[in-house]
Amino acid sequence: MREFTDDSKWYCDICLSAESEDDDPLTQCDLCMVVVHPACYRRDLYENEDMKDDEPWFCAKCKLITDAEYKSNKL
Repeated sequence: MREFTDDSKWYCDICLSAESEDDDPLTQCDLCMVVVHPACYRRDLYENEDMKDDEPWFCAKCKLITDAEYKSNKL
C-alpha cells in the first residue's frame, strides 16, 4: 500500500482534498493509480489485518481485474 506524505502534490480523487491524516492517509492504487482517502472510498478494503505496508493495494475495480487474471492463470 502506497501512502503519500507530500500533500502538495496529491489529492483525493473523490473529495479533492489534499489533506492526509495519520488515520486517513492518501493512498494510491498500484494498478490504476487512483488516489483516495480510506474514509472517502471503501474502508473495508483497507482494514485487512493481514495486509502489510509493502504489499500492493488495489481499488475495487483493479482488485476484480487482478483476481480474475489470477484465477484464469491458475486453471
